[in-house]
This record gives sequence, structure tokens and C-alpha cells, in this order.
Amino acid sequence: MYRMWFSYGVTTMDDGIGYAESTDGTLWEEDPNNPIFHVNEGVGWRLDRTYTPSVLRNGWTYKMWFSGKDTAGNSTIGYSPSQTLK
Repeated sequence: MYRMWFSYGVTTMDDGIGYAESTDGTLWEEDPNNPIFHVNEGVGWRLDRTYTPSVLRNGWTYKMWFSGKDTAGNSTIGYSPSQTLK
């Protein structure tokens, strides 16, 4: 199984983070719950932008680091442990 996390949005690609899976690495099926993270969730440090996921796998554990930007223009790196990832 191939897994992909990517910058995702309806208005712009930095609105959130999407997830998709593939059995062959060519045909991808997006998660019906996309985006899995979005700027509209009310998290202050990423109210303006939520984007650029980087995911590492260690055994069966996935860890994601991603960028966020607040409405004042301050950028931050966030972390999400595997229980919130697929």
C-alpha cells in the first residue's frame, strides 16, 4: 500500500493537507474526509495556511511535520503523531 499526504485546498493549495492511498503507485484514491487538516479548524497558529506535510514511517508508526501560518504572518512547524494519521 502506498500512502501520500499532500498540500490540499479548495481555494488554494495551502488551505490544508489531504491524504490518498494507492495499491500500485499510479492510481490514487483520495480520502473522502479530505482535507485531514484545514485552516478552518480554528487552530490559531495555522489559521492562514496549513500546508507542506512531510511524513516519516518508523515501523508501523507515522509521524508528520507540517507548516502553519497565522493571520499575523508568523510561520510555525507543527507535528502530528500517528494516531491522527492513516
